[in-house]
Amino acid sequence: MNDVDFIVEARTNWNDKTIETVLEACEANYLNGIYDDVSGDVEAPCGHFYIIERWIVVTDSQGFTNLHWFDNREEAEKAFEKLDEAYAEWDNEPTTNEGY
Repeated sequence: MNDVDFIVEARTNWNDKTIETVLEACEANYLNGIYDDVSGDVEAPCGHFYIIERWIVVTDSQGFTNLHWFDNREEAEKAFEKLDEAYAEWDNEPTTNEGY
């Protein structure tokens, strides 16, 4: 999905004509429970993060958000996995279910 279509879809889905950016569209979807995956913690060096389509939103301990664009969903998913691994390492949790 391209940026414009994503924004238009979020405006329509949430009946919110004030959504003007991809970040605002991501936040509206996230707040309404629409996202592909979520992980992290704002206190972790990698922050709290979620993925929607080909975008990842990261929030740090100061409440700042950063939007990361990717050319496609596969690239976004690979980046999400790396963030999730960094979070698991910080949190001392295994990244797989081995041993459980």
